[in-house]
Amino acid sequence: MSARPKKKWTKYYDLYEGEIRYTFEDRDTDGVYCEVNVWISSDRFRKNIRDHKSVRTFYTGYLYINEDETILRTDHYESLTECKVATEKLFEKHCSIYPADRYIYPNEQ
Repeated sequence: MSARPKKKWTKYYDLYEGEIRYTFEDRDTDGVYCEVNVWISSDRFRKNIRDHKSVRTFYTGYLYINEDETILRTDHYESLTECKVATEKLFEKHCSIYPADRYIYPNEQ
């Protein structure tokens, strides 16, 4: 059985990109300023490059670190649940190195 996401994810519409995204703790790029923005976006790719009928929706998780303006990215996943779990793991790994980034507001520590 596959792992389940531990955080409560919310679906929102990104006005700048014009697409539906997913985030947790209001860490989307349109929301509150925080040290680390987290979101999942979807793209349509061919599963098999030679087969034009194999177009599928793939999900990719992103972490945007505001301090040094870098982006960390997960692999592409066909399952939204798998992508949520991978994005949470990436976030937890980042927060294990930089513990202060776990909090949205600096005074939450």
